[in-house]
Amino acid sequence: VDPQVESSVLALAEAWSSQNVDSYFSFYSDDFIPTDGLTLPVWKQQREERLLKPNFITIGISSISIKMTGTESAEATFRQSYTSDTYQDIVNKKLLMQKQDNQWKIFEEMSY
Repeated sequence: VDPQVESSVLALAEAWSSQNVDSYFSFYSDDFIPTDGLTLPVWKQQREERLLKPNFITIGISSISIKMTGTESAEATFRQSYTSDTYQDIVNKKLLMQKQDNQWKIFEEMSY
């Protein structure tokens, strides 16, 4: 297992917690496929609003498991806790990731 996969997931959580929009989006592939049939530009606009609206965001990652699905592809599953001044939840998440330009990028994500 490439340790950079787990590092990327944890760094994504850190960017999200710090509400750093540019850093947050840097973890997503240009080929990212949003759920709910959204286009990438609409998804990005919604995500930016959701990142900047709360006064604070805290993302916790636990029970992380990485499975290599190829030499340059991986599946990360984990439990994610989200807390802000307006909302909180805990979900199980799966990220499908690919190595692009020596960085692990998310090209699909699912919550369940």
